Amino acid sequence: MRIAHVANFYGPRSGGLRTTMHRLGHGYQQRGHEVLHIVPGAELEREWTESGQRLTIPGRVLAGSGGYRVIVNVARVRRLLEEFAPDALEVSDRFTLSSLGDWARDRGVPSAVFSHETLTGLSETFLRAPLLTNAPVNWWNHRLARRFDHVVATTAFAAREFQRLGVTNL
Repeated sequence: MRIAHVANFYGPRSGGLRTTMHRLGHGYQQRGHEVLHIVPGAELEREWTESGQRLTIPGRVLAGSGGYRVIVNVARVRRLLEEFAPDALEVSDRFTLSSLGDWARDRGVPSAVFSHETLTGLSETFLRAPLLTNAPVNWWNHRLARRFDHVVATTAFAAREFQRLGVTNL
């Protein structure tokens, strides 16, 4: 089986997201699966690790994030996925990469989006102000859940935003 995992906010200090990707990839590799990780970085780089092939593509530094990069060229990611031809797609990003769920569905590829944090918390961190209402978060989370076959919350805390909406693919 060929498994692709695409992520933003991946870097030397990514903590839980990076650990999740590495452990899953390592487990998949041990079971004989082929793994491709697509992550943002300063420049194009391809390397093979015990958790799979890691393809780093140029990403933009997100202001105020402490140096985290995000992939903004989603068309490039789609081309890379077409070349790899995954049997399953995993995505660790709730913003710029959310359209990859549609890409997977259009090709009959099972997909999962990982929620490593709450959207409310992310908005407070990067917008520097709390949202006045949960309406935008609820709208986005419903939309995100519809785009992927499964939503995987890595903590009970991250799951709450989806549970309160009655998301059935959590």
